[in-house]
Amino acid sequence: MRKLFLFIMIGCLATAAFAASSAKPRMHPTYTIKYAKIKPDFDQAKGDWAAYWNSPAWKQAGTINVDQWTKDSGENRPKTQAKVLYDETGIRILWRVQDDPYIVCKAKKFMDKVSQDSCVEFFFEPSKDKGYINLETNACGVYLWRAQQWPKDLDIKTSYTAVKYKMWGRKEAPPEIGTKVQVRKSLPDSLEAPITKATTWYVESFFPAELLDWSYGIKASDLPGATWRGNFYKIVESNDPAVKPFIHFGAWANIGPITNFHQPAFFGTLKFEKPSAKK
Repeated sequence: MRKLFLFIMIGCLATAAFAASSAKPRMHPTYTIKYAKIKPDFDQAKGDWAAYWNSPAWKQAGTINVDQWTKDSGENRPKTQAKVLYDETGIRILWRVQDDPYIVCKAKKFMDKVSQDSCVEFFFEPSKDKGYINLETNACGVYLWRAQQWPKDLDIKTSYTAVKYKMWGRKEAPPEIGTKVQVRKSLPDSLEAPITKATTWYVESFFPAELLDWSYGIKASDLPGATWRGNFYKIVESNDPAVKPFIHFGAWANIGPITNFHQPAFFGTLKFEKPSAKK
């Protein structure tokens, strides 16, 4: 009986510790995207990703914590962070995922379903009356992005899940446009088998200003001082039985009770810093 009691107590303590590891709900947070006065230069870090993350350029940027895990997430919740900078040429985002115990990369090419892999995602809504862009990149650097378009008769505050999918429009980028996103990553181009030991990995994506222009007619000159909305995510979702125990859905801005990243009503605020006047 005493052993049974101890077993129950240990189980309760473990459950409580796990619950406590989830951050308090972060609703509609604000992040300032700094202007890159110092341009990121990976070559100066000599291939050292930890040094690059802490380089003078990236120290300009605040750190985003993706720690709002949904109820559908398993116990694998790797510490996920991101930093964002911008300049006249576009937007750059650097991700760090620490001690990820299971990394899978099956997507091979642009527009493959990378969300079934170990994947990080940046959703950003430049214009409330047009829609948002979802940029999704797996741990091996394979990515997709789309310009989602709001129906003309839909209230901008309405959740994605509250409307029929057929009401939505997608502006699909042709390969000659879509593949202009630049990606650098710490892992190989592909994995023949999942990595099953705790591994820290990095992904850096550069979204050129010309893609913003193609998507919504937004120019680089529109960025300083602009206020957008958006969210940051970490996901692995798959029907593969080997992956299922590691499935998780993490966000920067809490997405509420429904596990669906496509919910602009829950986006946080993104403010673009105005660069200081040149002397």
